[in-house]
Amino acid sequence: MESRHLIINYRYTHSIWAATNISMSHVMFLVFFDESS
Repeated sequence: MESRHLIINYRYTHSIWAATNISMSHVMFLVFFDESS
């Protein structure tokens, strides 16, 4: 039971991190694109 909870928690945390990372990359790209043009 405990390990299953840990795996779910890991996946949940990982998906949040991935979403944050993608958002940050997108923002950085937009800023860079705006700077260059």
